[in-house]
Amino acid sequence: MFSLTEDHSSDTGPLGVDLAAFLAELPIAAAVFDAAEHVRWSNEPFRRLHPDIPEPLSDALRAAHETVRHTGRTLVRDSAGEPTWRTYHFPMPEPGHVGSVLLDITGLVDAQRRVRQWRSRTLDMMLSLPLPIAACRLHGQIVEANPPMAEFLGQDMRSLRGVTLTELLRPTDPAVLDKIGRTLRAGGRAAYRFSAVPLSERASGSAGSVTLQPVPHPELDASGLLVVVVPEPPAAEPGPAPPAELAERERRVLEEVALGRPSTAIARSLGMTADGVNYHLARLRDRLGATNRTALVAAAYARGLLRGWPPSAG
Repeated sequence: MFSLTEDHSSDTGPLGVDLAAFLAELPIAAAVFDAAEHVRWSNEPFRRLHPDIPEPLSDALRAAHETVRHTGRTLVRDSAGEPTWRTYHFPMPEPGHVGSVLLDITGLVDAQRRVRQWRSRTLDMMLSLPLPIAACRLHGQIVEANPPMAEFLGQDMRSLRGVTLTELLRPTDPAVLDKIGRTLRAGGRAAYRFSAVPLSERASGSAGSVTLQPVPHPELDASGLLVVVVPEPPAAEPGPAPPAELAERERRVLEEVALGRPSTAIARSLGMTADGVNYHLARLRDRLGATNRTALVAAAYARGLLRGWPPSAG
C-alpha cells in the first residue's frame, strides 16, 4: 500500500498551484508519487480509493512509475480484473516524481463486451445467409467468410482467413480498386459496387456483382468491410443451330404443316405414310427447338426456312 502525506490541503508538493487546483477538481482519482513510492499529493477521490487499492493495481502502478522514470515519457495502461482501471502516468518536474490519474472503466469494458457480442451475433446471422458474404479488414484481408463465398471463390473455407480479396477476385474494371481505396482512406463510408470474376478454376460462377460496405467489426479495432457477392446467372446454352438447308422431303413436310394440314393429309399429298410424316416432324422440332407444330412453323419462318409463307389471301 502507498503511504499518504499528512497535509493535502495546503501542500502542493511537487505540483504547481495551477496543476494542483486542476487535479483537485477532477472527479477521478489523481496522485503524485515520489521516487520512494510515497504519495506526495492526492485529490479527494484518490484518498477515498486509497484504502481499497487492490494489490495487483498497486503492483501495476509501481511498474508503470518505474517505466516513466526510466523513459521520461507519458504512459497509459489498462489493468485486468474487476474493477478494470485505465491509468495515465506522466513525469513531474521534480526528479523521480510521477503523476498518475486512475479511471475506473469497468462499465465501459462491460458495454464494449456487450457491443462485441451483439456485433458477433449480427455477423453470425449475416454469414448464415445463402449469398456469398465475407467480413474483411479495410485493406481487403478476409476475417470471416461463409460457405457460399468459399464456393463462389473456389476456395477451401479454412484457407480464406487472412487472404486478400484481390488475390481471389479480378474486377472487370481494373481501375475500380484504386478509386475505392482512395475513397476509403479518405474516410468514405458509402457502399461500392463493381463486377468481378473469381480467379480460381474451381470457382462455382463465372462472375458476380460485388458490394463493399464499410462497417464496424467486433474483431477489429477499426472499421472493416462487409463483402456481398450476387453471382451472375450463367449464360444460357445456345439453342440448336438452324440448319443451313432442309432436305427436299423435310421442306415439303414443313410447308404442308404450315398450311395447317394433318399428318394423314400430308401423307396422301406426298405419297408417304403418316408415321413417316410424324418422323420428319419430330426431327424438325428437335433441330429447331420447337415443342409443337405452331412453334415449329414460327421457328422455321424466323429462320427463313419457309418460302412464300404466310400464304397470301385468295
